[in-house]
Amino acid sequence: MGQNRLQFMFRTVWPRSARLLLGGVILFAALASPALAVTPLRGGRGDVDPIPSFWRIPNRVAKHFLAAPHAPARTEQSALQAALDHAHDVADAYGLTFAVVRGDGVAWAGASGVRDDGATPLQADAPFVIGSITKTFVSVALLHQVERGRLSLDDQVTDHLPDLAVARGATVRDLLAHTSGIADLWIPLQETLVSDPGHVFSHAEVLGKLGAPWFAPGTGWGYSNTNYVIAGMLLEKVAGRPAEDVIARDVTGPLHLRETWLLAGSRADARLLEPSWATSFWTSGAMRSTAADLARWGAALYGGRSVVRASTLSAMTAFNEDDYGLGTRRFEFGEEVGIGHSGLLKRTTSLLLYFPEQRVSLAILANRSEVDLPAALVAEQDGKPSLLELILGPDAVLTAPSPSPAPSAVAAARN
Repeated sequence: MGQNRLQFMFRTVWPRSARLLLGGVILFAALASPALAVTPLRGGRGDVDPIPSFWRIPNRVAKHFLAAPHAPARTEQSALQAALDHAHDVADAYGLTFAVVRGDGVAWAGASGVRDDGATPLQADAPFVIGSITKTFVSVALLHQVERGRLSLDDQVTDHLPDLAVARGATVRDLLAHTSGIADLWIPLQETLVSDPGHVFSHAEVLGKLGAPWFAPGTGWGYSNTNYVIAGMLLEKVAGRPAEDVIARDVTGPLHLRETWLLAGSRADARLLEPSWATSFWTSGAMRSTAADLARWGAALYGGRSVVRASTLSAMTAFNEDDYGLGTRRFEFGEEVGIGHSGLLKRTTSLLLYFPEQRVSLAILANRSEVDLPAALVAEQDGKPSLLELILGPDAVLTAPSPSPAPSAVAAARN
């Protein structure tokens, strides 16, 4: 009887506007509850994560924003595909995949060319090894630990890894900024990587083969993949779990980047990257992703979607004279400036760019090594706009970075 009376009141006594208001409140509560009911994550040492739950709500907002994009007009899609096809011709790769995410939610992904078998058409959602774009994810994962108070950027690496003689004198910041002076792993491992791709490297074996330091920590700059291998070891030590799990839990998971993970542990995939390459480069380059996931990642990270705190993002983008911050590079395309990272590992070349002024994120991947992707992005054909001009607008004044960041064969695994 009481229930019938309540139903009667709702239907007849309450004004229509009040009923609509109540319905809206109920609907909002139903939609918001998953985002608000965030259980604090627990660290590997059993302590409660000191970051309050509300800190992660913006990540969920970003997820919903980026998970429901709307496509550009059909004519714009045709123009983008034509420009991508021309970029493919210029790049001289088997194939390219490309994706863009704009600040207003417009998103597009496409492909041109074939897979590296030379025959099968390449699909826009094809997974690629992303090489050193991996460093953006690892840097964020380690900086989360800094934000949680488990270590400091100015800590000595050996404060946490006391037996790591190769890193003596280097700080956490030195690792992420490539100012440690620790030699790169590519040259001493090159012969084994080529002759025995099935070899499984241990971290001790990789570090044991390094050459002499390039310079004393903090006195110079030199891009070295070894820095990010050690960063991965440090991440595992302070988080108390495998690096692939930390990255999935804290970085890719909250943003629902379902096609992005570190090729390690149960998710190693010899079809994409042979064991010797995956275990040696590891957290410096052995992640896989798609162009669409990477474009969403750039929009979330550099677009201020609270992937990290504002002060952390400022530190990541405080570039030195070599245009490097903490796991982030700066690229000049004429008068336009993008931030992100390039990647080159074995058979793939990749580039992630975010343009803050236009609030645009893009990713382009090639299934061939040493492809000049910046030049491909700005290549015009018969007066038609280039791919990057279509993305940034007709007022953009564009040239490829000079020299373009296309590494030499010796450095093929380093960028």
